[in-house]
Amino acid sequence: MELSTWLAFFAAAWAISLSPGPGALAAMSAGLNHGLRKGYFATLGLVLGIWAQLLVVGVGLGALLATSSRRGRSCRSSRARRERRRLNIGAAPFSDQESDISCRP
Repeated sequence: MELSTWLAFFAAAWAISLSPGPGALAAMSAGLNHGLRKGYFATLGLVLGIWAQLLVVGVGLGALLATSSRRGRSCRSSRARRERRRLNIGAAPFSDQESDISCRP
């Protein structure tokens, strides 16, 4: 990687890290517009939301949902399936079998 590219990435990473995100802005806005109590509850809601997300990821529900029924999704070509199988990307952790759901042309 060239030095100029690395320096641009480094500067962007610092700028993004130091700037407040949408959650922090929402909590600050609620606190400034509606008082300390509303700001506290906004912050509490944000914290509970991130904990819920961590819990879902921790128990593996994201992986379970990703490998569950393919209803509503577009069919992938057999070439893409072969490539995924070759690279072992997107393989179902609970089964080595190919999905028996057929795609209609």
